[in-house]
Formats: sequence, structure tokens, C-alpha cells
Amino acid sequence: MGVGKMFEKTFKIAVLGDHATGKTSLLRRLVYGEFDAEYLPTTKPEAFEREYRFRNGVVRLVLWDVPGSLEEVDENLYGAKAGLLLYDVCRESSLRSVRRWYELLSKFIRDKSHIWIVGNKIDLESSRKVEAEKVKEKLRDINFNYFEISAKTGKNVEILFKSILRSLIELQLEEVKMRLRD
Repeated sequence: MGVGKMFEKTFKIAVLGDHATGKTSLLRRLVYGEFDAEYLPTTKPEAFEREYRFRNGVVRLVLWDVPGSLEEVDENLYGAKAGLLLYDVCRESSLRSVRRWYELLSKFIRDKSHIWIVGNKIDLESSRKVEAEKVKEKLRDINFNYFEISAKTGKNVEILFKSILRSLIELQLEEVKMRLRD
């Protein structure tokens, strides 16, 4: 049996949310396996990359860490196939902003099932102000996937990205099937 052609695909993912919600910390945890407790605000968009290797292929996620303000975000969202909207489970104000971020992201991501709302900092349980039920009720009129994570400890980070990866691969397969029907 011959070796099949190598499959390679890159997906752009936008990572949005208010300042200090842990966007950069999440991406550093995913890509480098580390956490830096010092807060340095993101001042310009930065791309992080993570590869997932399979028997006959590679899927590359290019994750855009976008500064936590709504100004000048649009140009960094073009071509995104998925999006993460982070909020801090210890800051209710960061959850209130999620709807605005969702509306912005919705202009660029056609299929809303590729949007994840992610509560970060679950390692700070004693300081928690936002429960999962509150998020689901407050945003019940929009379509999204939901996860809670800790960028500090790494809890649920790999599970989150494997969910995103699975969803994007399914999207790609659907696009291929549609092209084959034409």
C-alpha cells in the first residue's frame, strides 16, 4: 500500500475579549506550555501558531491575539474561520462586553457554531463572580460553544482546542463535500 498524499491545512482563529481576560496567557499556555503571572497588555495584534500532526497530515492553527479594545480590530479578523471570546470569571464587566465582541466577530465568521465563549481564571474559584449558568442565560439568544478554562494551570485548555480543531476539520470536510457535488 502506497503512502497517501500529505494533508496540510491552516485555520485562522481570532481571540478576542476585554483587557486582562487572559487571551495572551491562554495562547502562551497552548503554544509554549507556560504561564507568566506578570500582566502586560497586548498593544498590537500578535499571531501564535500551533500544529497538530496526524498520520497523513498537519493542521495548523494560527491564533490572532487581538488587543482588548474595539478600535482597529476589524482588519485582524478577515479570514478567521473560528473565534474565541474570553471573559474573566472573576470580573462581571468582562462578561457584559462579550455580546459586543460577539457582534463584531459575527461579521467575519459565517457559521456561528465556530464561536466559543470561554470563561478564564477558574483557578481563582474563591473570587468567582460569574457562574456558567449566568453566562448561558445572559447569552441564550446567540449561538456559541462554551468552555471554562484556566490559562494559569492549563485546566481544559487542550480540551478546548481539540474541540475547536474537530469543529474546523468537520467544516473543511463539509466544504470538500459541497465542491464534489458541484
